[in-house]
Amino acid sequence: MIPERPSEEQLADWSNLQLFQWGAEQLQDRFTQHVRDISFALDELEALNTNDESIFYQRLDTDQTGAIGWSSGGATDFQATVDDSRIKAAINLDGGVYGRSIVDRGSDKPLLLIESTFTRFNLLTSDEADPAREEIMSYQESLHWKMFSLTTADWYRAKLLGSQHTHFSDLVMGFEPPDENLLEYKTAHNIINELALEFFGKYINGNEEMPLLSRDKIYPELRIITKAD
Repeated sequence: MIPERPSEEQLADWSNLQLFQWGAEQLQDRFTQHVRDISFALDELEALNTNDESIFYQRLDTDQTGAIGWSSGGATDFQATVDDSRIKAAINLDGGVYGRSIVDRGSDKPLLLIESTFTRFNLLTSDEADPAREEIMSYQESLHWKMFSLTTADWYRAKLLGSQHTHFSDLVMGFEPPDENLLEYKTAHNIINELALEFFGKYINGNEEMPLLSRDKIYPELRIITKAD
């Protein structure tokens, strides 16, 4: 059992995984506040939608809301499907879910997780690995699968081969990846955008066609598994 407030001596004796788990525990208040930020924004939009002096008066359909975010923002979106019933579907762009209650209960809303592949040891591209880092990555992997196993709605897990965490940010648009083994940034963004539009088209707008998520349309850089697999 990891102490809530360890001493400096105890911290020095912990493994990287223990430090990682303890760090996640310390961020609980922040994680909770992130979801409250989403709920606050929706509250404000609903107020604008019902205010006859607002330019948004009766122009917003707040009953059909999807959430998408990168990294910690993506994990926050997943949690929002549990904490705020107005979120009808969520996309997590390369974010872990540690420290959030969705891990222990799953979600009843559709989820799409789009992940990089260069965040952990890859036998096809790496000769060496850091065991301590791999232990942390394996722990996060177990949390993802626990969440999916408890999720009652449709879920999809997509991986972009040759991508890393920065591929999900617009900060790198216009730049070439520093490693020739990495996926070109524009290609990654095009696939991410197409997946997001297809997912929300299905679960927010009710469109029936979803060639990528059903794997009728194939990109060599994309791998998708889903609840039925």
